[in-house]
Amino acid sequence: MRKGIFDFVIDYYRNLRSISRNAALFLLGSFFLNMLFSVQMLIFNLYLRERGFSESFIGKVLSFSAIGALVFAMPCAILISRYRIKPLLVWSTLLVVVSYYFMITVESSMFIIIAGFSVGALLSVVRVASAPIIMRNSTPKERTYVFSLNFANWMFAGIIGSFVGGHAQKWYESTIQAGPASYRFVLYGGMLLGLLSIIPFIMMRATPPSKDEKKFVLDMNLIRKQGKLLFKLSFPFFLVGSGAGLIIPFLNLYFRDVFNMSTERIGVYYAAVQATMIIGTMAGPVLAKRIGMVRTLVFTELASVPFMLLMAYSGNVPLVVMSFLCRGALMNMGQPIGTNFTMEMVPKETHALANSMTMIAWTASWALSTQLGGWVIEKHGYTQSFIIAAGLYAVSAMLYYYYFSRSEEKSEDGYSVIPDIQS
Repeated sequence: MRKGIFDFVIDYYRNLRSISRNAALFLLGSFFLNMLFSVQMLIFNLYLRERGFSESFIGKVLSFSAIGALVFAMPCAILISRYRIKPLLVWSTLLVVVSYYFMITVESSMFIIIAGFSVGALLSVVRVASAPIIMRNSTPKERTYVFSLNFANWMFAGIIGSFVGGHAQKWYESTIQAGPASYRFVLYGGMLLGLLSIIPFIMMRATPPSKDEKKFVLDMNLIRKQGKLLFKLSFPFFLVGSGAGLIIPFLNLYFRDVFNMSTERIGVYYAAVQATMIIGTMAGPVLAKRIGMVRTLVFTELASVPFMLLMAYSGNVPLVVMSFLCRGALMNMGQPIGTNFTMEMVPKETHALANSMTMIAWTASWALSTQLGGWVIEKHGYTQSFIIAAGLYAVSAMLYYYYFSRSEEKSEDGYSVIPDIQS
């Protein structure tokens, strides 16, 4: 067993050394951008509550941000399949920071919602572009590792953003000024970190899309031919997104409302869960090599369900925190594996379409469930949202296994995907 782990680490390192310049620069830009996102995820809900907004309104803001991502996912896929990715990344990142600024500073609730919509729409470019960039700039041998590294890169940025964000708010509150100003100070700092991501994006030397990728727009018959497969790849993500949207965006409020935790302490827990996510993400390829990508995704989703139920019913802080960390590690262990599996299942010219479809499935469900989740929490508390989310995770895992349990075959090197399964 030790020899197997040792060999895997060496293999992992050798593959990462061969990452192309474009992929490395994209990972660096994503790192800074996710620092902005992690600060916003930790602080913004608490900031709105400090300003007197209800859970229902917070859910509405999150919902419209998801709607923005949903509306622009397909146009982003079209742009990425037709034009160079570099200028799209640079301009969308700059406008994301501007939109965040308006979300923080405006007084009108309507303008906060509009700014949230804009943030979601602009972030679509980076999210839809990630998989095609990795596919263009990696070999099949190293691809699973690069997908995992991309996800772990975001998680590592989340550790720093969450830890520093929570402590910075506490410091400002205790030494300068309490109230909304302390939260606003941290959010401004996150915006500066987001601006740093533009530098590596500018340094990229992205090539134009290939002729095969342009077929995404020109060959509608191909899109119709892949429709059944794309539905099967996307619908389980829709169910997971529906469950996640009910409770995940509100976990910072859950810790504060149920356990009366400070922002500093919540930030430590958010940083810790990002660390467990990195461990889970790096363990994903090992598990996928042993049991296959499909079984890895199914196992991690089902294994997370008991921990969600513990968070729903347990009032014991150490047990709840342990469940929070384990759930995060398990669910995020399978996510890059799922993305990799999707890309391997479809032909090259359908990569941007497939990535945008899974993103649409996630964000559509998120848009619906976050608004519902805010209402449920405001009226009934957090327990119901945890229970429903756990049920949706279980159904998603079972469907994924039903659809794709025969889509991999074992070989000497592990498991390989059998692409274009239409039945």
